[in-house]
Amino acid sequence: MDGLHNLPKTVDKSKKRVGRGMRSGKGKTSGKGRDGQKSRDKIRVGFEGGQMRLIQRLRILRGHNNLGAHSFIMGVNLVQLETFFNDGDTVSMETLAAKGLVKKAVDGVKILSIGKLTKKLKFSPEIKFSEPAKKKLV
Repeated sequence: MDGLHNLPKTVDKSKKRVGRGMRSGKGKTSGKGRDGQKSRDKIRVGFEGGQMRLIQRLRILRGHNNLGAHSFIMGVNLVQLETFFNDGDTVSMETLAAKGLVKKAVDGVKILSIGKLTKKLKFSPEIKFSEPAKKKLV
């Protein structure tokens, strides 16, 4: 049976008491030296003596990240719709990806006005149109 002598040793070291007289070894200046900034007050984390802090310099280098920006919007021309779709088909993100007009998942697809569209197609609500393309479709 394990006894108390086999318990792991714990560190119960009390905090060093400074400023308790010359005989303590940490009296008078309390181990901080004589003069200077560090002998008086605490310096906040990241303070570099008036120089621009490292974290601020890194922010400048990195730039900002626009959270509202669209990552990728693909453009599809009317000519492509004319060649790849049949009369009465529905144009959506999935059908465009299946036909190879859109490579992968993107934020949106915009129909552009290059070419003519003679077929009657149905468009899903996520598809957007440029102004000249709207005029050609109407």
